[in-house]
Amino acid sequence: MVQITSPLILLAELPKDFQLSDLNLSGKNGERILFNTQKYSDLEVIEAILDGMAFTLTHLTRDETHQNLEIEKLSKIFCKTPRYTVSGIAISLGDNLSGGGHITPVNRALLELGYMIGQDIQAQAIIWVPANQLVGFDYFGEATRQYVDGGPLPILVQVAIKDNEDQSFQTTGLSYFAGQEIFLSAPEEYTSSDTIKRLVRIAHDIATNGRIDNEVETDGLVDGERISFTPDAEKKRVHVKIHGSGTSEID
Repeated sequence: MVQITSPLILLAELPKDFQLSDLNLSGKNGERILFNTQKYSDLEVIEAILDGMAFTLTHLTRDETHQNLEIEKLSKIFCKTPRYTVSGIAISLGDNLSGGGHITPVNRALLELGYMIGQDIQAQAIIWVPANQLVGFDYFGEATRQYVDGGPLPILVQVAIKDNEDQSFQTTGLSYFAGQEIFLSAPEEYTSSDTIKRLVRIAHDIATNGRIDNEVETDGLVDGERISFTPDAEKKRVHVKIHGSGTSEID
């Protein structure tokens, strides 16, 4: 059994005899990405270099893709569970980038590399492993293009949001960036959409600026609204509570 440690995995209908040395990217993608097939003796592993940053690509067979990743159990956005015939290309940070996945230029390069390779292999979906999330490739591509062009971190791609039965929400995958996950509750009059908008903004702020280490209360997103943050003892989870102001509409 192959141990999956890569944060990003592309899923595509690849030929049964596919090898990573077969990758031959077209146009500008081929001009920007350098493949080093000499670094590893294993034909199923190669190095890819984009903008001076090195990443490792690993080919996953159909069995490895489905059995190890348990695709059926992943949360899904903008896609359905792929058929068994898909296999994977896992992308991980090279040795020179180890531990730097949360750094914006590194994260941008990782997602852009995945997008460019995914275009050429006609990927159907990606798995963002830290969030246990399966994302349709079209949505992933659009979010990545905006991010690469200077837009915000694609939170909905890289952080999964779970809606609990008690109208609270929690994140999975935020810890990849900040070592901390969010558990959020809001007033009953807030719709799920109202609450998720706030959660996305808070998640983006924590992913960008770091975890919340101390109990704090701040202004909310509308007049009169307050948001309190209470991290647990280990700082691995922050409880966020929204205190309403009579309106939940964000301008």
